[in-house]
Amino acid sequence: MEIAKPLLHILVFPGFLFLVAAGLAVSWVDRKLVARFQNRVGPPFYQPFADLIKLLAKEDIIPENASKGMFSIMPVVGFASVLASIIYIPLWRSTALVSFDGDLIVVLYLLTLPAFSLQTRSPRSVRPVS
Repeated sequence: MEIAKPLLHILVFPGFLFLVAAGLAVSWVDRKLVARFQNRVGPPFYQPFADLIKLLAKEDIIPENASKGMFSIMPVVGFASVLASIIYIPLWRSTALVSFDGDLIVVLYLLTLPAFSLQTRSPRSVRPVS
């Protein structure tokens, strides 16, 4: 039960909500500046929210040769590996929730899993250009 409270703080921590809002604001500022550099007006302030809604409403397209179950579950595996790496990183106190001699290697492994789990094309499906 000792782990439940810090994990709840990680998921519900007000800083997380601030980071989400700051990320949306910085995204809007970046797009606005790029538009100004190109002598355009740029997007309205609510554009990141509209992009988020549009992204969530998109249809999933599963390739013919892909396993439907694996294709659907691998983004969850990638996200779960990033969340699992948080328990090895000290956030509020001098030691992490779980700590042992090889924890840095475990964190590096867990943070490289999303790159492999979100890969869209397997090497078998790549055809040489003729």
